[in-house]
Order: sequence, then structure tokens, then C-alpha cells
Amino acid sequence: MISEFSFEPSFVPSGEALSVTEVDESLGLMIPLHMPHEIIHLKHVPPTVDAMMDHFMPLGLEWHCETDLERGGSRLTGVLNRDRESGGLWTVVILERAGTGKHRHNDGGAYGEFVVTLAGELDDVLDNGKAVTLRRGDVVFHAANTLHEATALQFWVGLCHQPRGSTRMA
Repeated sequence: MISEFSFEPSFVPSGEALSVTEVDESLGLMIPLHMPHEIIHLKHVPPTVDAMMDHFMPLGLEWHCETDLERGGSRLTGVLNRDRESGGLWTVVILERAGTGKHRHNDGGAYGEFVVTLAGELDDVLDNGKAVTLRRGDVVFHAANTLHEATALQFWVGLCHQPRGSTRMA
């Protein structure tokens, strides 16, 4: 299924409907027809890195783990799908007292990044400069070629899609 959300990249609080329209394959948000239940069913998983890693183990994800030296926490990124041709990534991200690291969303997609909060809270800044706190079920879109860093003061887990990947900034 190839679709694109029909509004400008923005914050969508949980509970609000998203309208979806069919678009060109090269620009669309590819939504998996089958989403592993481990991605959605986190309600009873304790909010710790160890518990989440155990929970996601059946998915056999390729994990990249880093220490956030500024905040003293952990940043883990599990790759669900990598499109080597476009640079696109579907990832599960776990942050515990950590930031995402400053990054720029690469140009060429219908949007730069799509983020769904699965558990916890994430402090982010929208492309228009407005600060938001994302909670379970909240969705945010960032435009292509935008620069940002989001932060979890305590704990956060999210599902992210970057159609053309991102570039880490110092």
C-alpha cells in the first residue's frame, strides 16, 4: 500500500484522524500491511531499555547502541527495514535519558521524518519552532532538509520512518 498523509508535516495529537490519499510510488509513505505485534503491544512492558530489548528480541533487529554523554543515558536504534537504493529507514528507537542526536533529514522524499510515539514522552520542536511533548499515539512529521534533535528526559520508544535517511550533524 502506498500512501501519503494529505497535510503539511506537522504534529498530530493522538485521537485525531489522519486522511490518507494514494500518491506516486516514489514519494509515498509505505505502510507495512503486517506490523509485528511487538511494535504495537508495549502497554505492559516496563519502561526500561532491558525490558524493551527483551520485548523486541523476536524481531531480530540490527541494533545500534550509543551513550548520550551529555545526558548520561542510552540511545538505541533497531533497523526494521533499510532501503539501500533510496537510503530510507524504518526504525524502532529507544531513548532513556537521551537525545536523538542532532540530524538533518535528507531531501528527496515527501517528508523528512515520520515519528509515532509508542511509549514514554519525547520533547521535540516542530519545523515551525513550536516545542511539543509527544506521548503514546502521537505522530509528528518533519519536512525534508530540516535539522533537529529530540530528547527523552526519562524514557521513550518510537517508530520512525525517514524516506531518504538522515545525516548526523556535530
